[in-house]
Amino acid sequence: MSVSMEILDGDALTCRETEPGFPQAMISGLQMVKNNILRISASHAFGWAACAVISTGLVVQAPQPAAADWLKDLFETPSRNTKARVKKKRRQEQLRRQRKKQQAQTKRKVKKVLAQSAPANSAPLVDENEPVQIVISLSQQRMTVYKGGIQIETSKVSSGKAGHTTPSGIFSILQKNRYHYSNIYNNAPMPFMQRLTWSGVALHAGRVPNYPASHGCIRLPHSFAGKLFGITDRGGQVIVTRGEVKVEEIKHAKLFQPAVLATIFDPKYLTAATRGTNQSAEAASEADEANAAPLFQGTQKRLVATVDTAADTAEPLLNAETAVAKIRREKVHTYEGRDDRPVRILITRRTKRERIIDIQAMLNTLGYENGTPDGKLGRLTRIGIKKFQKLKGLPVTGTESEELWRQLNSATGIWRYSTGHLYVRQGFKDVFDEPVTINHPNKPLGTHVYMALNFKAEATSTRWTAATLKQTRPPRSSDHINDQETLAKANAVTALQALERVEISDRLRRRIEAMLTPGSSLIISDNGIDTRETTPQGTDFIVRTW
Repeated sequence: MSVSMEILDGDALTCRETEPGFPQAMISGLQMVKNNILRISASHAFGWAACAVISTGLVVQAPQPAAADWLKDLFETPSRNTKARVKKKRRQEQLRRQRKKQQAQTKRKVKKVLAQSAPANSAPLVDENEPVQIVISLSQQRMTVYKGGIQIETSKVSSGKAGHTTPSGIFSILQKNRYHYSNIYNNAPMPFMQRLTWSGVALHAGRVPNYPASHGCIRLPHSFAGKLFGITDRGGQVIVTRGEVKVEEIKHAKLFQPAVLATIFDPKYLTAATRGTNQSAEAASEADEANAAPLFQGTQKRLVATVDTAADTAEPLLNAETAVAKIRREKVHTYEGRDDRPVRILITRRTKRERIIDIQAMLNTLGYENGTPDGKLGRLTRIGIKKFQKLKGLPVTGTESEELWRQLNSATGIWRYSTGHLYVRQGFKDVFDEPVTINHPNKPLGTHVYMALNFKAEATSTRWTAATLKQTRPPRSSDHINDQETLAKANAVTALQALERVEISDRLRRRIEAMLTPGSSLIISDNGIDTRETTPQGTDFIVRTW
């Protein structure tokens, strides 16, 4: 059964039956309006959709959106298979309803989990301000949660199956979302999602059999996922390992200690300040400037000036003590108002990337403009290298080499050779980086994570924990041969041994200690930064152990 339509002079409609007995009721709902628009009533819309209609330049309006879309497809693309298109539309609508129902079920599950405030297992009493650290063993398919270095929760997990293996290494929580849906795997629900990489690895609630079954994410039981979601923060550290990791307290003189408020509480400084003499104040100022954090140098100068003024009054001792108390309060207030997010510190041996960064910086110093040093041997960098090589009579290759680095170092006179490099980030952004020394650079370092526990503003020391990760591939370094013997040596290095081999200048140490916050961490690793996952902004240091 079919019918053809013609529009005459823009205001008349002629319908012609092609077979006898065509029901006239099918066209009784038609109404012609201006500009060649055919309006179809709701009661007849699907009747017309059942006919094969041939028309050109016709716009359809119908009260029901589904009917309008259906008819529009029929009118505008009459050459396509109508039944196939109708079937596809119905399937899409069915999937949309199923997805909506699934999302509603997920939200109900999330709300139910959030309503269960009491934890399944009683946890030891731990200071609520202590940092949280998550350790996941892929071989055991188990997660362990530490708070302040104390184990508070455990749960089974399900990681990536064959072909979608979950990466191992050191990560941070980059994003949190209670009601997340995958934009990779058909909008699959991922409730209580906590993102570890921007490439698609995350913690989330889901089906947790006793074996790896995901597409790379780490699935958690719904009840545990909700509990974990409630105690973590963005920036929280997550360790993923193929073997087993123990988090233990560690003590070592080379671990950073909080020193932001140390000078204002130093007895020698306070004694000099309260004497009320210019000479004592100047001595205090010199001692303080030598050890103080740059953040508070202005405050310290105001303190010295106040003490100097107090020396000329009738009660210098009392006024000086009042001034010290006032500036102490100001300094504590300033400390409390600073960026309190964890500081992330990475120390790694210098690889080809660090050497290219040095070369780029030295070329810029000599006037060979090659952009911001980024460790990538791009077109501008190659051009600059060729010009310098030609000037020095070196083979014009446009590539980096040890001889090129030495020649540039000699020409600039500002870079010294170093065996290691230190990077600092805070709030998912680079802060600074500088060369450091790693003793015995030809020996592997392994991969280790150290975390500073909670401390008060006036503290001059804090406790640290340490964890050593076992690698499944030889260290990624150009300084030694990558073989199984090297891998075994790297995995044999302890956290204390790695610390012993790192040398950091006092100036650099003071700068870091001035920034130190509870939950800050130090990573020492052969593997360096995973440049595929560590973005210039938006991540902490991501270090892979494969």
